[in-house]
Amino acid sequence: MLSINFLFNSITTLQNSLFEKDMNFNILSKIEIIANSFGAIIAILLAINDYGVWSLVFQTLTVSFFLLILNWYYSKFRPKLIFEFSEVKKVLNFGLNLSGFNILNYFVRNADYFLIGKFLGMNELGFYSLAYRIMLFPIQNITSVVSRVLFPALSKLKEDNEKSKEIYLNVAKSVAFISFPIMIGFFVINENFVSLFFEEKWNPIINLLYILVPVGLIQSVYTLAGAIYQSRNRTRLWLYWGIISSFITVSGFYVGLNWGIIGVAISYLVTNLILIIPGSKIPFNLIELRVIEYLKTILPAFFISFLMGLAVYLVRYLIVGVFNEIFVLVTLIVFGVAFYVVFSFQFNRTVMMKIFQRIKSS
Repeated sequence: MLSINFLFNSITTLQNSLFEKDMNFNILSKIEIIANSFGAIIAILLAINDYGVWSLVFQTLTVSFFLLILNWYYSKFRPKLIFEFSEVKKVLNFGLNLSGFNILNYFVRNADYFLIGKFLGMNELGFYSLAYRIMLFPIQNITSVVSRVLFPALSKLKEDNEKSKEIYLNVAKSVAFISFPIMIGFFVINENFVSLFFEEKWNPIINLLYILVPVGLIQSVYTLAGAIYQSRNRTRLWLYWGIISSFITVSGFYVGLNWGIIGVAISYLVTNLILIIPGSKIPFNLIELRVIEYLKTILPAFFISFLMGLAVYLVRYLIVGVFNEIFVLVTLIVFGVAFYVVFSFQFNRTVMMKIFQRIKSS
């Protein structure tokens, strides 16, 4: 049933890409909000009526179907029965390498699932997959969205490395400003969150999240580099790096299996730490950006987030066991947000004001 998505997505891709190329994200956001809303309604109705896992299957298909209908409704482009190989050749090299990287990346991102399901069993896979999905939150909802804007923005600059570097650093700074406090804050309230929203049988994901949340923090800014490869038409280099990093990552998963799902999670964190510097330096060279310059850009958000995490941990230590779980979680979140905003206003004001101005203007 889920394979029907391939049909829906292939028919939708071109219109969606044209909207992104023209940076028409207002229409894309409307389309995606509507499609995801219908998908959520279908999932909830089916779940209430005891359809179990099929609720999620039909949610996915509903979202894909509405994305297809709405993209075609809003787009003026209509394909015709014309084929010229000379036109295909113009993008063939770029497209094949990009496709190769995406296919490879798909298998690597799911290699831990495959290995755990094969060698450790269904229950362990269930714990790991839930923790992994929570970890992916900033990547799916912040970084992936920003990357869609970053690629066409960098593409328009062509070989203007100075301007490209400026835009990339501003985007990385903004992503770090949002994703770092989310991930560090979640690291601190992880146990409270799990105990409140999940049954006791899901407690094994607590230790997994302590390991995987730092992975999410790293990848929230690390994955932005893909826009540089694409905008500079260096997808072959991206593919080569993908082959090297994939070998290291999957090897780490395989070794980690010896210590169960905790071992796999630790291997994921370790391989990310190993790969982050070379994986950043290679694309940064394409726009003449130094790694130290990049780190200086995102470190203020990290240090303020780290201080916020320490403060939230202290408050948590004082109120856990005194008040009920809902009050504790809400208090920690509100305190963390207030702390981060106040300290950002003092020490990271420029980024904070830019983000508020963009939100206001949109």
